[in-house]
Amino acid sequence: MMPLDAYQRHQKMVNDYLQYYGGSRKDFKRDTSKDKRDIDVIKENSRFVWDDKDNPETWEEKLAKHYWDRLYKEYAIADLSRYKEGKLGLRWRSEREVVSGKGQFICAAVNCSSVEFLRSWEVDFAYRERGEKRNVLVKVRLCPMCSAKLNYHRRHTEFVSQTKGRKEEEEEFKAEKSDKFPEKTVGSEVWKEPSTSVQKGDSSKRTQEEEFDDYLKNMFM
Repeated sequence: MMPLDAYQRHQKMVNDYLQYYGGSRKDFKRDTSKDKRDIDVIKENSRFVWDDKDNPETWEEKLAKHYWDRLYKEYAIADLSRYKEGKLGLRWRSEREVVSGKGQFICAAVNCSSVEFLRSWEVDFAYRERGEKRNVLVKVRLCPMCSAKLNYHRRHTEFVSQTKGRKEEEEEFKAEKSDKFPEKTVGSEVWKEPSTSVQKGDSSKRTQEEEFDDYLKNMFM
């Protein structure tokens, strides 16, 4: 008789159990109703703004807070689909949106890609989170049509930069982009830079934040 591999032994044990004790194969099926992905945990524990008093205690809250720390909060992305009802949705920008200029040099409305005549608005964003009313001042940059939607019920304060023009902002954006998101090194240039890899002997020194970084590094791409 040929020896059985691990899966075949498992199948035989299940069949023997059902033969001697009765029951159904459904009894061996794992309950997956409570399974959660990392992004599900983040959505359940996320906050629009984490104040100093919002101290994350559980690992789920710490993961959500770490994700929030990686977002870019100078400008927000706006959902104006229900502007006639006086309802506004805002979220912070991801790394991919910062690199593309969405929300700063491209209209911040979700379904708009206009780049002409953008205006900056300061929005006193009132929202309810976990049964608590909160307010935060948020900046959004919108085209004229989307600006009209934003101000459909209430005129918001327009933010006008006193020191920078559009060209200066674009040059500053390009400089910051090259610093924050450097291009990948090609060819022999790799060997000119010191190695940044973590040695095996140092793996025990990795902090929880470094492990969260590994979890989240692909969520923004």
